[in-house]
Parts: sequence; C-alpha cells; structure tokens
Amino acid sequence: LGKLAQLPNGVFAGLVGNSLYFSEPYRPHAWPANYAQALPYECVSAMPFDGQLLITTKAAPLFVSGAHPASMTQQKLGSNEAGASEFGITVANGRPFYVAKEGLVIVEGLSGSLALSNNFFTAEKWREKYGSRVSNAVLIGYDSRLIALFETGDGFIINLSGQQPTMVEFSGGFGYPFRIPGEETLYLATASGCKKLFFGTGGGYTWHSKEFTLPKPSS
Repeated sequence: LGKLAQLPNGVFAGLVGNSLYFSEPYRPHAWPANYAQALPYECVSAMPFDGQLLITTKAAPLFVSGAHPASMTQQKLGSNEAGASEFGITVANGRPFYVAKEGLVIVEGLSGSLALSNNFFTAEKWREKYGSRVSNAVLIGYDSRLIALFETGDGFIINLSGQQPTMVEFSGGFGYPFRIPGEETLYLATASGCKKLFFGTGGGYTWHSKEFTLPKPSS
C-alpha cells in the first residue's frame, strides 16, 4: 500500500516502498516520472511539517523540501530511531512526534530524540507494554496534548503545556481521530459511530500511586 501527503505548495507526494513520487503543483492527476526519487530506506509514514515533508522509514527519518517537485532535496535527521507505525505520526504543540520501537520520538530542528518519552517510559518498559502492538498505534495532537491510541482500546494523553509534561493513561474504545475543516472539535471514528473527544460528561478513573518505602514501620 502507498502513502499520500499534500505539501503547502500544492504538490502531492506519494510513497511506495522506498520510492518517492511528486505530482505537478496543483495538478494531482499528473505525476511526471522525472520527479521520482529513491529513498535510502523503506518508508513507514509521512507528514507535511513547516513547508517540508517529514518521512519516517525503517531506519532513519528524513526531511524532503524544495520549491518545485523537480528540485526536491532529501536531508537525513540526526536520529537513528526507525518509524514503527503508519498512523503514528503527528504534530502536537508545534512539534512533530512519531512512534518508534523504543518510544516516542520528538523532532526538533534536524534531530530527533526520545527525551520526552524518557520522562514516562524506559525503552524496556515501552517494549514490554506496547512492543507487540506498536505498529497499529495512532497519534494525534490536540490543544497542547499528544494523544496515543492502540487497537486494544487503551492509550495515553501527554499534556505538553507548562514547564513539565504530564501523562494520563486511559482505556476504553479504539478509533481513528479526525477533524472537520472549520471546527476545533476532535472526533473519534469507532465501530459504533463517531464520538466527540473532551466533551460531555467526564468518565471515572482509578488512580494508582507509586510505591513508597517508609523509614520505619507505620500505620
């Protein structure tokens, strides 16, 4: 299966395997063969960001940019974290994120790191909890939040506002998030219909503290 992304200059980018194709600007029916490029690795996901195309691969991520499809250039990012999910890529709080096998990668400038992910997961904990289903993860950014959804119905929300990010894990209901142009509402398409997220009556939750070791026996 291929992947399709639209760049701000009216150019569509199509990715199949390790091949990258571009359409004529504002003519998505025309894909000249001389615009095609070979990628160094097989593509996993792609997303436009800041006038460029961010591509995650089965090795290192890269940016593709240019004013015209005939002059697009590739630039490898300073990260060796391979992408792990086709839909596990998004922009949250003005920065790109994608799902990797070791955790969540944040892209800043021309480098990617697990700095945010390491606040909440070690690589071992991430693999233990999500490793077997990371390829089906869905990421979306909404109102300074980074939301991760898994097919098993669970996920987490990282609040990126403030000096220190915080995370809440949840369970119940898997779907694909989407927005309607002109609306700020975030919707979730599920097998039983569409739902609005962050609206309506709040649900219940169970809170678990970490373990505390007291200096002496105490009631």
